[in-house]
Amino acid sequence: MSDHTSLFLHGELAQKPNHSFRFENYWVKMEGLKEAMQSAWSKPLTSSQIPLKRLHIKLARAAKAIKAWPKTKIGDTKLQLAIVKEVILRLETAWESRTLTHEELDLLKKL
Repeated sequence: MSDHTSLFLHGELAQKPNHSFRFENYWVKMEGLKEAMQSAWSKPLTSSQIPLKRLHIKLARAAKAIKAWPKTKIGDTKLQLAIVKEVILRLETAWESRTLTHEELDLLKKL
């Protein structure tokens, strides 16, 4: 006899992609968001006289426009963040061995 008990695990091996959407507050300060929203909202509707369905279609179009807008206007934020971190690291490393110029200090503050 054994004092061990069998354990049976069952699960999915493949991970499902995360399709969640997050609106960033700074987008409203950027050029182009309002125009993208107005363009999506003002597209003519060819179907449905039911007001609630018309609203649903307009909101779906607006959501699609908001999701697509940052990709074209802002780009890959993860890549941009990695670049910023690298520049900060290099400036701080240089600062350990010498005095940074005014331009370098200003850049470091902005980053």
